[in-house]
Amino acid sequence: MTDKPDKSSRRLLIGAIAISLVLATATTAIYVVFYKIPHQLAHVVADSFRTAFNFQPQVRINDTVVLEQSAPIAELAMESKRVLAQHVYESTWVYSTKTMEIYGVFTAKAGFDLKQPFIVRIQKVPPKLLIHLPEPKLLSLEMDNYHILRDEDGYWNRIDATEREAAMDHLKTNARQKVLASPLLAESKTELEKRIQEIVAKDGYSVEFEYAAPASVARGN
Repeated sequence: MTDKPDKSSRRLLIGAIAISLVLATATTAIYVVFYKIPHQLAHVVADSFRTAFNFQPQVRINDTVVLEQSAPIAELAMESKRVLAQHVYESTWVYSTKTMEIYGVFTAKAGFDLKQPFIVRIQKVPPKLLIHLPEPKLLSLEMDNYHILRDEDGYWNRIDATEREAAMDHLKTNARQKVLASPLLAESKTELEKRIQEIVAKDGYSVEFEYAAPASVARGN
């Protein structure tokens, strides 16, 4: 008569153990899928950015910050371009004309300001990387050399030092305008997106980019 309660107890014990194993397995699976794998990916993404670009973006899982942004460099240059610019200055006073014509060779570099937020957000479901970054900008514009094609005084209307300095400033302004009208900034954006997609492609995540306007006007030297 005592066998029946014993068998019932064993069945209850076996059932409890089975339920516990199922719960433990489910808990482990949830932990792996929703915590371990995303956190591992966060570190992998950060490491990949450091290797490829020499800086670490802020990495979030959904809206939780896992790693903070860290950049030993202030700017990330993606593209450079040589630019030729020209300026002609002419002034006439009492039928006396002075003329100055110059052209210069410049090197322009475009890329991203790493003092601005650069955020990689890992979205779990569906798996996606949402990347928030500043718009590319002209990082620098350096004059490599220049040539004076014409430097002609009038009979009583001579070019002075102030006018020469102003002509050089106009030359730099023309070069800057030429760069900003070129596809250099767009090429910087395309190149960065391409390299980021190459970094995360192996993990099976799609990538979505969101750009914020720069906080200040790009500088030109």
